[in-house]
Amino acid sequence: MASELTYTGHGNLFIAAALNRALWETIVDRTDISLTNIYMGSVNGQGSVASKIAQASFDDAMGAANGDETTAIGNTDLGNSTVTITVARQALKRVVTDIYQLVGGPRPGVERFAADMVNAAQLRYTDMVCALFTSLSSSVGTSGANMTLDDLYDALYALIRARASGKRYAVLAPIQFTDLMDSLRGEGLSITPPDANSILASAGDTQGWGLAGTFAGCEIWSSDSCATNGADKEGAVYTQRCFGYQDGVPSELLQNAGPGSFISAMPSGSPIFVEFQRLAAEAHTLVVGNYYVGVSEMEDANGVKIVTSAS
Repeated sequence: MASELTYTGHGNLFIAAALNRALWETIVDRTDISLTNIYMGSVNGQGSVASKIAQASFDDAMGAANGDETTAIGNTDLGNSTVTITVARQALKRVVTDIYQLVGGPRPGVERFAADMVNAAQLRYTDMVCALFTSLSSSVGTSGANMTLDDLYDALYALIRARASGKRYAVLAPIQFTDLMDSLRGEGLSITPPDANSILASAGDTQGWGLAGTFAGCEIWSSDSCATNGADKEGAVYTQRCFGYQDGVPSELLQNAGPGSFISAMPSGSPIFVEFQRLAAEAHTLVVGNYYVGVSEMEDANGVKIVTSAS
């Protein structure tokens, strides 16, 4: 037989591949650790993006007075210092062409790009805090060696010896977290999963938010924002008083922004300003997310760096 109508023989009548109507979103780290830090207020209207925060040490006990009943006691100075938090703009821009929107198909549009700006801000905040781990003066773990349960306990012990009070948090690189899980398994122990009613538990997929659970009273978080230093990863265990942040949003933004612009917020309440701009000559629609924030180490004794192998 001849002249059969076949799929392979009539390529001009078909397309190479049809685009499925579904959109598969690849893995992304949406860890937001802002709730593990102290909020030091907004910089709106304060006259500067930098805030100098005074620190005082009320750690002086009374002493015995002179027994002769007449000699005056000596003066005791107050230990003091300052820490500065500087707020700066963090931003993300998407440029969407008219043709992109015209042809349709299973692709994210302007609305989705706008809605995702909060996630982008959360990731940026986590990046900023994790970048401060390397400056912590107290350090545990062994360079080039896998993280173990002993490393976690060493960090917790260091906080106890430093008299660091409050809830404790461990933020670990994924490889540090899995090494810790392996060490716990060897001891017949495990991490307690998060409470199903927790604000950070999302539809049963708590790992997607970075919160893995608790162990020894310490919340265990996993984030790929933890820095790589040579062949090592740098995580940390700290209390809420270790890091602080400030934020703000220009008060007249909404008055001057394009139609549809709005202010959203992270789970911590930090404002995210999402703005739209139309470029008619180019036939482009711009979606810009702005996040004004600054983070700083508040008190070094409240944190311990964990340095272990990155492989």
